[in-house]
Amino acid sequence: MTEIRLEKYKIFLKVTLNEGHVLWSFSQAFLIANTIIFAFLAQRMTSNEFAPESDFWTFLLSVTGLLITLLWLSSYRRRSFYYEFRVAQLREIEPDEWGLIKGKGKNFSDGEEVMVDGKGYELDILGRLRTRTIITLFILLFVILYSLLIWHSFPFEVKVKANPQANTNKCLQLC
Repeated sequence: MTEIRLEKYKIFLKVTLNEGHVLWSFSQAFLIANTIIFAFLAQRMTSNEFAPESDFWTFLLSVTGLLITLLWLSSYRRRSFYYEFRVAQLREIEPDEWGLIKGKGKNFSDGEEVMVDGKGYELDILGRLRTRTIITLFILLFVILYSLLIWHSFPFEVKVKANPQANTNKCLQLC
């Protein structure tokens, strides 16, 4: 490897590590925000005055949490694609014989067994789940929880009655 190529590799490695750091920092900030919202929700729900069927503050906190979580999902997906792009760039300039990010490194990451110093290394079934998939599912769990809380604490009354001008009794409208 030429000295210029080695320097380029070092720079790409630093950029890639920085992308990973930014990705985790963003996720931590959103997780902290969701933890604070859930702490307030838990406090509201354990209060003696809590009426889950029409609690405006639970509804408002849940909508806020849902919006923050959707921003988290969008931000996480974007940053994780940046990270994967940087890793691909790094893989492109890595010498074949290194096998850190391409070759054996990539094969191991893809769940294949690789041999190093005569010993086989392979990810187990849970280890094969991609971090991006796991975190996306975790974020979607927050989306589901907030959606359930919004549905359960919807504070506005919705009445359904038959439309007297309709030709059939099956026609309903919202008041």
